[in-house]
Amino acid sequence: MSGRVGAVCGGVVFGGVVFGLALAVGLTALPGPAQARSSVFLSFGGPVYPDYPPPYRHFHGYPPVYGAPVYGPPVYVVPAPPPVVYVQPAPVPAPPPAVVFTEPAPAPIAATPAGPAYTARNGQLCREYQTTVMVGGLAQPGYGTACRQPDGSWRVVN
Repeated sequence: MSGRVGAVCGGVVFGGVVFGLALAVGLTALPGPAQARSSVFLSFGGPVYPDYPPPYRHFHGYPPVYGAPVYGPPVYVVPAPPPVVYVQPAPVPAPPPAVVFTEPAPAPIAATPAGPAYTARNGQLCREYQTTVMVGGLAQPGYGTACRQPDGSWRVVN
């Protein structure tokens, strides 16, 4: 473009801007019976967004890349193993205690010596006794002979 054409184009653009501003001021300044607020927007060209790719203005290009991009190897994260839970077995109830039946010791006989002690043929000390026994719910007199054992207890012999 030559200098003359550029000057003519610049003058036309400048004249258009001045005309647009004068028109806007004139339209908004006219007095009238019913005034309404209005605004006039004049624009030449497209919007300007900085650092956006063409066709917009002020685009300076993408940042330079030096060499090939370097990527590391893929990283696989192994999840932690689930916690180990040890379940104790249910307690085994103890068996019931064994029932052992033992004969009750015979009740001591309340006996009264009936005579003096003597030594029997087997060498044991013996004596006769008298007592009261229950027979069929009735008290009956009883008698017999008891001999002394080596441990000191008395045993009925007849």
